[in-house]
Amino acid sequence: MDKVWLTTKSIVAIILLPSILWGREFPGLSAEGPSGTVLVPTAQVVRANWYAMGLHRGIIKAAYGLFGISEAGIVLPDIFDMPNEEDFIDKSRGFVKIVLDFPGNSWFIPGIGAGTENSITRTRGSEYAIATWEYWSPKLSIEGTVGYGNGRFLNAPFGGIGIVPGRILAGAMKFLVEYSAQKAAIGTRIALSKYLRLDFVLLLNATPPETFEGQNLWLIKIERGFLGASTTDQAFRPARKRTP
Repeated sequence: MDKVWLTTKSIVAIILLPSILWGREFPGLSAEGPSGTVLVPTAQVVRANWYAMGLHRGIIKAAYGLFGISEAGIVLPDIFDMPNEEDFIDKSRGFVKIVLDFPGNSWFIPGIGAGTENSITRTRGSEYAIATWEYWSPKLSIEGTVGYGNGRFLNAPFGGIGIVPGRILAGAMKFLVEYSAQKAAIGTRIALSKYLRLDFVLLLNATPPETFEGQNLWLIKIERGFLGASTTDQAFRPARKRTP
């Protein structure tokens, strides 16, 4: 029994070794394309002349970094919705995001950014502005993002918080809570290897008070579990330069 337990621990250590060595940065492509968490874009972009790819459920997306301050990419319709040729024309979207980071390591000064996205037929456009704060230490890392956008963001605020406890899997797991466009997500992002991040979240329908006449409480309903993956780490520039 002891030998089986020892073997199991060895296998887990081998699998997680890249995460332990390389995991500290967690941005990846969001479910809707631009880099960020699962629902929320953040003030982070793909590194200059690098590319990133992602898959959430059946949503495929890719991005390329430009000049270290911008990224551009495309996101396709969810293949699980059985899209036809017309759907690919109407629902495929291109996106661009620009960010500005201020020098220094002051956690209270955020990185800021803005982005736009639209379909080929220009019927699914969205614009947004964002600010991301990052505090990092070997024991605990915290990232917070707030933003406002139209289109798929429903002319409303959105935001998210990520916490990375340094003592859990050597800082290779990030716990997420997000809200965007009357949807919420709670779950984790795991640094599986140097370049790969896996997302495991529970999606919720989160309708704010007074959305419907007479409603004065949040209505929260479980929608479904949501899996995703995206390339990251070396392919991304953090919003704040970190000093161990």
